Amino acid sequence: MTGPLLRAERRIGELLAETVEKGGDRRSKSYDATLISRLPDDVTRSQSSRWQRVASIPEPEFESELARQAADALGTLLRARAAAA
Repeated sequence: MTGPLLRAERRIGELLAETVEKGGDRRSKSYDATLISRLPDDVTRSQSSRWQRVASIPEPEFESELARQAADALGTLLRARAAAA
């Protein structure tokens, strides 16, 4: 996954954490309907949860991990190119 996409998902997670109301407890018969009805139309519960978890990562740790992944991907690309030559 690319840095810009992850940053966008992180920002969506921040907004969802601020705006999405939490549903009832798991014993409630309307638990699923409550949560789904309060999410934006094109966002699944799984996406919402994942993006909010990404948003909860401290900014320095998040950026550090993105930089590490970018360096790893570049190294892999260069090794593959060298092997093909």
